[in-house]
Amino acid sequence: MKKIGLIPCRLNSTRLPNKPLKIIEGLPMFAHVYFRSKLSNLDEVYICTDSSEIETISKSLKINCILTNSKHQNGTERCEEAAKKLGLEENDLVIDIQGDEPLVNPNHINAVINKFLSRPCDILVPYLCCEDFNKPNIVKILATVDNKILYMSRNDIPNFFRNNEPLKKHLSIIAFRKSTLSEFCSYSPSKYEKMEGIELLRAVENSMNIRTMELEGETKAVDTYDDLIYVRTEMPYDPWIKFYLNDKK
Repeated sequence: MKKIGLIPCRLNSTRLPNKPLKIIEGLPMFAHVYFRSKLSNLDEVYICTDSSEIETISKSLKINCILTNSKHQNGTERCEEAAKKLGLEENDLVIDIQGDEPLVNPNHINAVINKFLSRPCDILVPYLCCEDFNKPNIVKILATVDNKILYMSRNDIPNFFRNNEPLKKHLSIIAFRKSTLSEFCSYSPSKYEKMEGIELLRAVENSMNIRTMELEGETKAVDTYDDLIYVRTEMPYDPWIKFYLNDKK
């Protein structure tokens, strides 16, 4: 069984155009995600993109890159095409790591791998506890006591009608078997997926066994220019950057 990391990247982000190419400490954002993912226990890591510009930069940085179709509706579908091109076996493990997570923690990737292998499910989506209330860019998770996901929303869920507690913030490190990735992509975009703009609601709505787990620490997805400024400020002090930056700039 292989453990493959796939990093979907696209340039046409509406909130921050050309987001993967934004420079952080001398490297484009997607390169940070790639090199940090390589520090985990994954066997191989690939950028998956429809951009020839990202492909060219990847080659210059010796980054594995797979050119995919431009018609994909989301990153999960892009990963599925890449998994097919790689000829992965049905039982191989695919870790989808979003290309806008330049502070991704390799230990978080390892924790997701270990949990998925110890308690198999269709899809595993980790979360971090947070108190970032009323922020629609952050996807929140609602789950049962045994961590089966009931719903995901850009609204704060549950509603704090009587008392308050930290939210479960979706962390963009998603584990599938290759067979389950194909199953997910066989379904049409679902009602709440289209309403919320959250692709994994397709799995919830089709009764797939999608579960979650808590991770410790913090990370920052880059959705806006303010997020980019934050990451540029924090990256020089990040403990993982010393393991790859000097060799790649």
